Amino acid sequence: MILIGMFDSPFVRRVAVTLNLQASDGAWLIGDRMTQADVTASCVFTFLREASAGEGAPGYPNVAALSQRCEALLAFRAAKAEFSAPGARN
Repeated sequence: MILIGMFDSPFVRRVAVTLNLQASDGAWLIGDRMTQADVTASCVFTFLREASAGEGAPGYPNVAALSQRCEALLAFRAAKAEFSAPGARN
């Protein structure tokens, strides 16, 4: 899948590795509360997972756990839209 292939980019790989390391302590990316960084990382991971039929971004378990923490929040779940593949007609 082309979305997973984007991790072949050295820049994208560096960013993903950095996020994965930053999320390794099981807390939020910046400080002791959720910030836009957490929301953005979670949304990107969720998009990759849903667009790739569940494959997500393999090799980044801490980002996956961060995404799960975000998605477990009531406000986050309330705002989540159903996935619609790019170019798909609803």
